[in-house]
Amino acid sequence: METIARVFPVKSKKDLLALAKDIDAWSPDEKRQFNAYFGNGRERWYFQKIGGKPYVISVAEVERPAGYDDMAASDDEFTKWFRKRVKKLSGVSIKKTPKGPRSELVYEFKP
Repeated sequence: METIARVFPVKSKKDLLALAKDIDAWSPDEKRQFNAYFGNGRERWYFQKIGGKPYVISVAEVERPAGYDDMAASDDEFTKWFRKRVKKLSGVSIKKTPKGPRSELVYEFKP
């Protein structure tokens, strides 16, 4: 598994939560192709205001980081819908590289 952290500007927490709710409204079968790009894993979203502006912090654990390239080129219905909604929410096109601002792991606290 690889952990990928990214930070995206968003319009509001309300709009972010609406996107999450709408994602969950799609059936697992409708999201199957999208999920297959990354293999087993999960993604968590954290909301935070930075300098008074709203952001989502995405932390994804994926088996296939190359899945981001597959997703950018895909034309299945859920993926097309998802890309459009992310662009509307954040102004970031996930069809372009990088898929959000790049981050660099600088420290891992180990007990």
